[in-house]
Amino acid sequence: MEGQMGLDIKNGRKVCGQIYRPYQKAGKKGRGKILDGYAQTLGMNRDYLAHKLTNRGGMRYGIVNGKAAKEPLKGRRKAAGGKKRGRPEKYDKGFVKVLEAVWDFFDFQCGKLLAPLIRGIISFLAGKFELDEKTQALLITASPSTIGRKLKNKKKRYRRKGIRTTKPGSLVKSQIPIRACFDRDERSPGFFELDTVSHCGFGSKGQFCQALTVTDVGSVPGLN
Repeated sequence: MEGQMGLDIKNGRKVCGQIYRPYQKAGKKGRGKILDGYAQTLGMNRDYLAHKLTNRGGMRYGIVNGKAAKEPLKGRRKAAGGKKRGRPEKYDKGFVKVLEAVWDFFDFQCGKLLAPLIRGIISFLAGKFELDEKTQALLITASPSTIGRKLKNKKKRYRRKGIRTTKPGSLVKSQIPIRACFDRDERSPGFFELDTVSHCGFGSKGQFCQALTVTDVGSVPGLN
């Protein structure tokens, strides 16, 4: 980022606009010389300056058939032959699809419980889901944290908030005082707090049970 000893932001951008094309066209040694020559002048970290010059202009310069050629600055930069740079993804989309099916089979267990279950009956899962050797090896080696990350998007579809079948009334709130402390008599058994619970799952339609919970104030820890 721009430092106190370098140029101001306006002039710094102007200089970057003049040198980014030569930087993108240059080879590794040439880029290093440009960074060494301008990083201190601009008051920027060397890596930050490299990032700014590489991503400036909406295009990148690459070497095609020994000549510098432009390529769009979109997505991951590809190497020669059209292949993406960087380490290939180990747990790909095909693995995630199988993992989601196994997760459903085990009634949506968390990663810490699912990992040992998979390792324990991998032979059975291989026959049930017709898994090849590569997928079996990935399922066995996948850690609980990896399983949790790969199921993150799928879990969002099943995540729902509970519902309330009663709504607080503002009139009742204003008429009932808030209890900030307990009288000594209320600490003894015989004083209760009541609430209702609707066993309706994620929807209040149809028939369902309602329970009335009664809690003796004297049984609450810390009040006696």
